[in-house]
Amino acid sequence: MRISIFLCLVFSLVIVSAFPASNVVVSPDSMTSDAGAWLTITADVASGSDIEIFLVADYNGDGIKNGPDFILKYYKLKDGVGPLFTGSPKPADEDGANGHLQTKIGLWGSPIIAGNYIIIVKDSGAEASDTFTINQPSTGQSVSGTLVNESDAPIPGVIIGQDVNENEWIALTNTDGTYTINLPVGMCGVGGIVFGLITDFEAESAQMVSLDPLDNLTDVTLKVYNGDYTVSGKVMHPLGGGIPYLMAWAETNSESQDMSSNVIVDADGNFQIPVKGGSWEIGLDEADLNERGLIGKSEEEIVVSDNVINFNFTMQEADTWITGTVTKKSDGAPVTGCNVYAHNNNDWYVACSTRGPDGSYALLVQSGNWIIDLDDDFIFRTGYLLPQGKQVSPTAENPVTNVNFELETPTSFIEAEVKETGSNIPVAGIEVWVNDENWNWLGGKETDEEGKALFGVMPGSYHVGLSSEDLMERNYIIPPNQDVTVATSETAKVVFSLVTATGSIEGTVTHNDLPVSGIGISLFNSDYMWMGIGETSETGYYKVPVNPGTYYVQPDGRELIARGIAPVQLQQVDAESGVNTKDFDLSSPNCAINIHIIGEGTPLNEIGTFVQPITEPYFSLATIETNASGVAAFPLLNGTYDVGMFWDDVRDAGYTPQQNFRVTVSNGETLEAYFDLRALNQDTAVGAILNIFSIDDAERISLDKNQDGRLDVADVIRFMLD
Repeated sequence: MRISIFLCLVFSLVIVSAFPASNVVVSPDSMTSDAGAWLTITADVASGSDIEIFLVADYNGDGIKNGPDFILKYYKLKDGVGPLFTGSPKPADEDGANGHLQTKIGLWGSPIIAGNYIIIVKDSGAEASDTFTINQPSTGQSVSGTLVNESDAPIPGVIIGQDVNENEWIALTNTDGTYTINLPVGMCGVGGIVFGLITDFEAESAQMVSLDPLDNLTDVTLKVYNGDYTVSGKVMHPLGGGIPYLMAWAETNSESQDMSSNVIVDADGNFQIPVKGGSWEIGLDEADLNERGLIGKSEEEIVVSDNVINFNFTMQEADTWITGTVTKKSDGAPVTGCNVYAHNNNDWYVACSTRGPDGSYALLVQSGNWIIDLDDDFIFRTGYLLPQGKQVSPTAENPVTNVNFELETPTSFIEAEVKETGSNIPVAGIEVWVNDENWNWLGGKETDEEGKALFGVMPGSYHVGLSSEDLMERNYIIPPNQDVTVATSETAKVVFSLVTATGSIEGTVTHNDLPVSGIGISLFNSDYMWMGIGETSETGYYKVPVNPGTYYVQPDGRELIARGIAPVQLQQVDAESGVNTKDFDLSSPNCAINIHIIGEGTPLNEIGTFVQPITEPYFSLATIETNASGVAAFPLLNGTYDVGMFWDDVRDAGYTPQQNFRVTVSNGETLEAYFDLRALNQDTAVGAILNIFSIDDAERISLDKNQDGRLDVADVIRFMLD
């Protein structure tokens, strides 16, 4: 879960109320954090000057940037230069008069952090300021306590609360790390976030609490952690130099871990993000980029096993824009706080939130082809149907406007109910997820006090399941996923009856006699169907609940490779009631296989590949996507393996997949395995014949008798004769 909290270095800004920057006024002087607002800023400035505006979190409310106070947002504009267009997200001098500034800053969407703030206006070396407050909404219930670091010392930061529908409430702590956050009735997760430290949402950084009306929980301690490594780099302007004060983030790219880290780059564009070992996503906040008129590739997956340096982002300047509105179809009412995304084939993303009385949005982009999508999590949890994305092609001369979305309320629903077998007692706080018939993720909700979760959907077929992590923590057996078909104006009910486990598979995972912590342990049934995932503790210990039967367990191969450890195949456990022990003593790799995926001479990235043993169970050691060079690297132990690719990925890229082939790799050897793919051509006579006979993907591959990566006339004639 990405928590985009704008935390940053403590910058030494000396507040000097002096001419030419003077008479700063912020309006309104207060707002609530559950409703967006425009802040109007006026000031006297030097005529024609370059102006900087800093929005500073003021922990102690003294109106002066000092101590732990940090910059939340930064803008740069010029006196007398107006906005690019009406409603532009990039602030400008709206009155157009030299010597006087009037501009608006939009605070919409999430997060809007409750607390005291300072607006600093700076030009020609002089600064002046005004203050305003963001208040917490009144709910009648609250949680209070202290945020501490790894040494249990109180530390200022940000507190975030989230209910079962993923609605968020966010507030600053006090200077001494104490906090009070108002939350609604029901079950909520509460976590702490601090710049330069790691939030581990599976540990004491976050706690689940359940609030009754007028319930005030006290002394709830939240903790943040040091990083083992650092990802450092720079955000670069295309013309050279660094881009200052952008939010940079990192989050684990793992099903078994949920850690995040946030910083803001310094005045020269440099950043240092603390991380742990393993697979991470590193990125910049797309909404922050949009307010600067910057675009580019803002996210990257990396594997961390040591410090990562010179990890740089190079941004581009926008030259056009896309605007529109998001409204309710039933009555035309605006929908505010909904994230809107633009993305293109270069993996460039830019985002903003809908705002204002008309639910409008504005995206600054470069000329070209873009797809506009709405935030599926927001749509799902607010009870609307997700509209299809829209493709547009703005140019510098012709921006695209009126790209509007109307949100429909569903008339068809899936109602999931989770209860205990026998007693029929409802089980609250279990995440239920829904995928469409093609296994595309639609979203998830936690069950309420009645053990129910309701999902609005279009008529069609869906897959419904439960969070294995939630079930394992409560010692329940993981039930199979369920398929459901929903008709128009129907509520289809799905019931999960939970059984308490009578046994467990548990053990330790070690490497070079040291524990391997934070590694996912996947559990499979006797048919090799994935059942769920546990995680090793700091001592390398894991435990997954089971009933008597045959199971397979396997440490996550991709996570092991990221840590310089050789992956291992599934290990069979014939479980009985009670404790069943299965330890893993892992080795370092002594050889490697590099899988190359090439389509018509071009390396193909983001193609899933695998390496699997040739002895039972025939299940992959790890799955890794190809990088920008079309290569997926597998450090392994010597042996014989089958290597292959995910056919759906290949076909989606427009190429014909190839069958697996077998390789043997020896100690100290790095083997290069190549797949040279041919482009798909569904318009040929061969393709037409195969479509007539309804030949599916698996059969098409088997028809390629000479394994040349394509189906030709000889292959089809042989098929028809057979």
